[in-house]
Amino acid sequence: MRAEGIIGLLILALVTTGAFFNFFKQEAPVHEEGDNFLPSFTPYEHFLKSSEGMEGLMSIEGSTQFEQFVNGLDYPLEIHYVTTADDYILKVYRIPGKKGEAPSSYENRKRTPMFLQHGLLDSSDTFILNDEDKSIGFILANAGYDVWFGNVRGNKYCLQKTTSDYKDKDFWNFTWNEMANTDLPAMLSYVTDATKYEQVLYVGHSQGTVMVWAGASDPASRDLVNQKIKLFIALGPAPYIHHTSAKIVTIASDLHLSDVLGVFGIRYIFMPSPWGLIPDKLISILCKLSKMLCDAGFYLISDMDPSLLNNARAPIFMDHFPSGTSILNMDMWSQQARTGKFQKYDFGSKENEKRYGSKDPPAYDLSQVKIPTAMFVGTKDRLADAEDCEALRDKLEAAGKSLISYKEYDMGHLGFLLDKNITFWDDAMVIIEKYTPTTPSIE
Repeated sequence: MRAEGIIGLLILALVTTGAFFNFFKQEAPVHEEGDNFLPSFTPYEHFLKSSEGMEGLMSIEGSTQFEQFVNGLDYPLEIHYVTTADDYILKVYRIPGKKGEAPSSYENRKRTPMFLQHGLLDSSDTFILNDEDKSIGFILANAGYDVWFGNVRGNKYCLQKTTSDYKDKDFWNFTWNEMANTDLPAMLSYVTDATKYEQVLYVGHSQGTVMVWAGASDPASRDLVNQKIKLFIALGPAPYIHHTSAKIVTIASDLHLSDVLGVFGIRYIFMPSPWGLIPDKLISILCKLSKMLCDAGFYLISDMDPSLLNNARAPIFMDHFPSGTSILNMDMWSQQARTGKFQKYDFGSKENEKRYGSKDPPAYDLSQVKIPTAMFVGTKDRLADAEDCEALRDKLEAAGKSLISYKEYDMGHLGFLLDKNITFWDDAMVIIEKYTPTTPSIE
């Protein structure tokens, strides 16, 4: 077995051990009828510079890293909570102004809403962890945009529903399909309501790109998603990953990890751990032990050439990554890799008949996507392989006129967030500025 395969198996073995440890240490949830875990404030009471008044929520989520980062660099910050149609509570961050800018200044100027959506096993933190002048979130804020950062069910910031939390086994019954047709519409609607703009400009990375293509195709959400997004910047686009060589996906797929863990009732992976070690801090610990181990981690996850990454920031990035998801969602990615298809979750023919009315899961119809889309592809991307991205490009061109730009760059999957050289973003800003409205759409 090749060296990276051995390291990959070791990581998955430790992850699995950590998952078992977490599982058997968890207390059974106790919820009384009528319990409500939603913070007790109205939707627009959101000007928070600390966690005062939210002790219960913070103790469950176990992380205020985004707040610490942003406040420490003197950017204005708001914290918002969005409740989905199926009662998940999503934590959404907002940087409404430039560095050091007072509300009296940014509230009196036009600010186009920009929505940033993270990828697989990630969180909103990912857009602010490079050097300040290389972090997309800060770049956009200092360019005058109203920057919103999404988080999805099951990551470290979104571990509650209105009447239950992550300790309930049913909490984890989701894949990126629910993120696409439920989480995304809820967050987009919230942002447009709050800003009085009819549309947002959207930047998605990895799973954050999948959410748009699925959400804009799914009959349950396509009208809203197509309507609410004015421009889609797709970084490391990943709806098709048949040629992926990212070990975190391929080994999980080859070992049928979801089936193995499912026997023990384990439904999550990389959960924030109260013990601070396995599973969510494993890669961070390896990264701090040596640069070689850190590079091996990046190589296994997504990047063919980790030397292109900003090594000084790598340990910081790994302090925030991974951020957790459901085993079911990881299995969804494994299915994508095995089948090479962009389709809903395959429950097996019998259950598919019940859910979909057919033995096979329905494919997403890309002809339904109406959003102007710019694809940014890394030729050294192990997760969203360039061959798969080229196939996606061809499908989009055949399906309609949504694709407005396709460019390839000498970078890996995480490079869009953590490269030393982010010249690709100059190209992105040219497109973004073209689609930036000069006045609000709603008065």
